[in-house]
Amino acid sequence: MRGIILIEFLQQVEALYGQETADSIIESAHLPSEGIYNPADTYDFRELVLLVRELSARTDFTVQELQTRFGGHLFQRFAESFPYFLEGAESALHLIGGIQDFLRQKVLRYYPDTEMPDFDCSWNASGELELLFRSPRPLTDVVHGLLAGCLEHFQEEIQIQRRPILRGHRDGVLFSFKPKSTRQSLALPTRQSEKP
Repeated sequence: MRGIILIEFLQQVEALYGQETADSIIESAHLPSEGIYNPADTYDFRELVLLVRELSARTDFTVQELQTRFGGHLFQRFAESFPYFLEGAESALHLIGGIQDFLRQKVLRYYPDTEMPDFDCSWNASGELELLFRSPRPLTDVVHGLLAGCLEHFQEEIQIQRRPILRGHRDGVLFSFKPKSTRQSLALPTRQSEKP
């Protein structure tokens, strides 16, 4: 996992809960890195898992909720910091539907040694976009938050549903996107409160 991801998480923690909480979860997690990250370097993804668990123990949010919320924050930050990643995207579904090519062409261009998860997108018989996410790392909730953040960025009223797909060593999670209004088409175009 790139250091930039872990840095963004700690910055979100500091913004929401203060520097003291950020320092506390780093100390309690006993991280190999000691919470010192270089944006371009690679770290064990389990450091994020440990940090999230420590934060969950100090807040009213579950690990799943915190990871989903972080995913939404992460998309917003990437959109602000790296707007060229979104160049050419006409809508959220346009971006999501081409995410595999997007990752290969843009992310790997800047970080060629990045180990990427699999995102297989297709349109079902009902004309709804489906995304099959597969990764050896347990980051499904972060991805869910990223997808929700993408929809929010494009201001699209679309509901995300997900279910596990069991295929032996290729287990994954299938995300589907359904319009909140029956009149809305999904065809490609021609917070929860904080703890005081």
